Amino acid sequence: MDKKCKLNKKLEDELNKLVPMLEGRYKRWHEIRTDGCFDPYYTDGSNMNLVRNHILNYRSRIKTICETLGVDLPKVCTWDVPIEVSKDYMANPDQIRQIAKETLPMLESNADYIALKPFGRLLTAKQREHICYDGVMGYVRRLKMALERDDLVDMRLYIRNPERYAKAFATCLKNANALDIGQVQVSLFDLIND
Repeated sequence: MDKKCKLNKKLEDELNKLVPMLEGRYKRWHEIRTDGCFDPYYTDGSNMNLVRNHILNYRSRIKTICETLGVDLPKVCTWDVPIEVSKDYMANPDQIRQIAKETLPMLESNADYIALKPFGRLLTAKQREHICYDGVMGYVRRLKMALERDDLVDMRLYIRNPERYAKAFATCLKNANALDIGQVQVSLFDLIND
């Protein structure tokens, strides 16, 4: 097989990989627009624009390969390039807010969360770190702050699987109880303050 045939075969293989990847990126862009994503740091708009950049890149690579091989562009390359959206765009913002508002009282009234509160005064910094106390207790504070700031990115962290936070409270409480710190008594002050 000569060099030109090897190059053509390599380009054909790359083209066969790129076309379904491009189709997948179009599908992903539309999924994010409709359903959002669960990126813990970036908005849906930022993710849609990232996927749009993938689309532009794949289209360019496919076009170059097709020109080199002297073949027609695949149908996917005739699809419209998705629009660039505001980086602040979030899919289903009202649903995210509603679920976050419903989740906060569930977390705050969780028996294990309530039982964990007094440990904050009793644990040493090393013990707190060992049982992930601050991180676990921070779930409620973070959701409260997200609701106050209308931070949809942080709020949506709680809509996918709110049960995991209850499990984290239970695990943290179990680990706190396993520490040798004496009897823990819950005061009224502990119940109303974080």
